[in-house]
Amino acid sequence: MSTVTKIAGVASAGMMLFMGIKKAYSAYHGNEQEEEAKTMKKPGEDGRMLRRDFEENPKDYFLDHRRRQKLEKTVRMNETK
Repeated sequence: MSTVTKIAGVASAGMMLFMGIKKAYSAYHGNEQEEEAKTMKKPGEDGRMLRRDFEENPKDYFLDHRRRQKLEKTVRMNETK
């Protein structure tokens, strides 16, 4: 085995180890953050959503909500024809 092959093998093994540790860390701490995230009822809809997603940009939420309502209405009208 050449020196370059050995170095490449050690580097890829090190990278895989690093990625595994990073993934495990993110999985553990990501769950903590989700548990602490506050939710709220979706305005004008059934279900819940993360409060921070709504608070970051409520204007876009309502624009998207109105677009979905118009689309659903159009689909229902086309189904009855």
